[in-house]
Amino acid sequence: HAGLRHDKRQRLGQRDIECEESNIILTHGASQALELAVRCLSTRGDMVLVEDPGYCNLYPALQALGLRIASIPRNPDGPCPAQLERMVRRHRPRLFITTSILHNPTGTCSTADNMRAVLKIARQHDLTVIEDDIFLDLAPAGQQTLSQLGGLERVVHIGSFSKTIGPGLRVGYVACAAD
Repeated sequence: HAGLRHDKRQRLGQRDIECEESNIILTHGASQALELAVRCLSTRGDMVLVEDPGYCNLYPALQALGLRIASIPRNPDGPCPAQLERMVRRHRPRLFITTSILHNPTGTCSTADNMRAVLKIARQHDLTVIEDDIFLDLAPAGQQTLSQLGGLERVVHIGSFSKTIGPGLRVGYVACAAD
């Protein structure tokens, strides 16, 4: 739906997340968006890093895709950069899945310093970060995101309307680089 992609591009632009409408893929909720991104960017047997604690439905979904999972501790300011660096060096993962805004289940937001550290590690080790930010529209104005700080070159942004418009409305999206 061109009008919905146009609206989403404008809303992302208000958060300084720049992308083209053609770089937005509409999905049947954030879960499908996440699954599509993971399927596109990984292969059965690949290592994927996730936050601990994290979204409970993520683990079985990744296992069902045949992916290996390793956890990165979630601190009050975001994922632990030191542990992320260690795990990236040890396992050479394809992806790191994180939530920068209103993390589930902790409710915390990653700080700008934390996100910069994550982006630095991602750039140094050719790691793609999937930012699962379904609560972006509920975040305070000025709260930064990984996709805002790092652009969509290294970050795949996932969002949804289900938490902000209505839980029965199963519409999500992926915003990513063209490639």
